[in-house]
Amino acid sequence: MKTNQIRTILVDDEEHCIDILKYELESFDEIEIIGTCSDGHEALTKIQKEKPDLVFLDIDMPYLNGFDVIREVDPIDFNVVFVTAFDQYALKAFRYSALDYLLKPVEKSELAEAIEKVKRNTNHITQQNQVNLLLNAIESPRQEYSKILLPAQDGLEFVALDDIVRCQADSNYTHVYLQSGRRLIISKPLKQVEKLLDDDRFFRTHQSHLVHLDKIKRYARGEGGYLVMNDESIVHVARGMREKLLNQFK
Repeated sequence: MKTNQIRTILVDDEEHCIDILKYELESFDEIEIIGTCSDGHEALTKIQKEKPDLVFLDIDMPYLNGFDVIREVDPIDFNVVFVTAFDQYALKAFRYSALDYLLKPVEKSELAEAIEKVKRNTNHITQQNQVNLLLNAIESPRQEYSKILLPAQDGLEFVALDDIVRCQADSNYTHVYLQSGRRLIISKPLKQVEKLLDDDRFFRTHQSHLVHLDKIKRYARGEGGYLVMNDESIVHVARGMREKLLNQFK
């Protein structure tokens, strides 16, 4: 075994899925597969015994599914990446909790990205908080989300949705302006941040701007026009978005 390897357990009730994921992971030198499990009960036993660094956990399993398994583990002192063949499993909940979620068949590029996140994440307290946030969302699927976890430069930060005034694109980064006057720099392009903020409170006014509708102070007419936000910042409105924006307030 090489030093600094990520000790990994794979959990899936379909043997061919285990085989495929195992094959893909063997190309990553930093991954050491220490076990595979075909059901939730076996997974619980192996996790408690082996103390892994990372678990790839299938969601849809009989008797004890992936969510049931993670509820039974305490504390969660490892990274977890959920895997499923179905895309109806609370996608918004995963986005808001900032937990990794892979859709079968798993793309090699997405797998590599997940492993990179695991390598950067040594804070298991944050992981526990993320899991709690996810499970609460799963149990209350109709809840109104009030907070989101954003990947800021120095870690993950809980941000209240109503504290966000606007977001502005900056190449592969996004500047998030808060009501307090703070600015967060998020290592995601605006398109991905828009997906994270998949909420009726937010509106894309321009290819470079996403605004919180409740934070708009005034609309100025013109070629496309512009918005004055309640922090006095100016946001341009693309000509093609003007009518759609105004319809939000009718």
